[in-house]
Amino acid sequence: MKDTKLNKNKVILCSIFGILILGSQMADTVYISKHIDKNHINYDINNNEIVNSYFDDSIYLVKTARGYYGIVNANGREVISPVWNSVEVLSENRFIVGRVLNSASVSVGILDDYENVVTPMLFSSISQENEYFRIGTLNENGKKIFFDSVGNIQLYQDWDSYELDNDTAKVKKDNITAIITADEDGRCSYSSLYIPSNIFDKDFSVTIKNPVSDGVSALDDYKNVVESLSTYCEAIFDSDTDSIRKITNSKYYNSLISNMLPDCQLNHISNVSVYGETSDDIDGAVLYHAEIKLAYASTTSIIEKHKTQEIDTILLKLEFVRDLDGSIVLRSAEKILADTDDGSTTETDAYSSTETEYQY
Repeated sequence: MKDTKLNKNKVILCSIFGILILGSQMADTVYISKHIDKNHINYDINNNEIVNSYFDDSIYLVKTARGYYGIVNANGREVISPVWNSVEVLSENRFIVGRVLNSASVSVGILDDYENVVTPMLFSSISQENEYFRIGTLNENGKKIFFDSVGNIQLYQDWDSYELDNDTAKVKKDNITAIITADEDGRCSYSSLYIPSNIFDKDFSVTIKNPVSDGVSALDDYKNVVESLSTYCEAIFDSDTDSIRKITNSKYYNSLISNMLPDCQLNHISNVSVYGETSDDIDGAVLYHAEIKLAYASTTSIIEKHKTQEIDTILLKLEFVRDLDGSIVLRSAEKILADTDDGSTTETDAYSSTETEYQY
């Protein structure tokens, strides 16, 4: 009987405790919803704790009795509603805000001084690494995004890893390495891209210095150029018109299938280069260039004269442009008979005006 009574009391206490927790969560939800719906009401900062002030007391970081943070200006305008678990001031009109979703998850983003979303709440953190780089960690996959000092996303690219050296970052994504430099305002640009690839399992790599692009992502643009270069080289040996069709459009297709090398086998690759330049003939857009030397032998000579087979070499000069749908397509391919190249696969630097101290 005593045990039964004790168990009943335990159940009642647990129920009360659960109701209190649920009630507190519901109250917090109502509080947050109420404040999010408000439109910059006048705010008495004396009703809450002032945590800090910024920019000659023009704005204040405040904390409510419930432990939420917000921003109020000197005139009493609620700049950032006090509904966040954390608020960090980037500038007078940029703020990193964070909300704890559960014990293992935090959602962080950036708002302006009218609570417009500058950066969506996709991050687990946005941290200041040094005076040049601010780096966000994506909640979805843990990859890294580079920001400038006031929270603008730079280069629109996520990275698997990075190494910082003052105003320079060495970043990696899959098998691609890039060097990023930042100016004093934290604006980032690529100083080089290192992209490895292969043709018929023969490896080659290209280092592109100071890459220019007219797209959202220079990395994606040059990666597509190198992939299309490889695809085209394999296609002309295989007489694979379908693969060529996939990397160009109907306007350029017919001229590209005239470079076939039927009954030939690739011997080695050399002198690979890739670069981009703005071009007047495409209204100032970027024209992407690729060059590659291909040494090959006919399959007949390989079979009949294995020890004395003759090697021929061509220089392929390719041009790529951005199509109407935004993709990079192969526009032209010039096949030039070249001097026989006895070298093996080489890594060559593309167009370059500066060097970097990083070693890949």
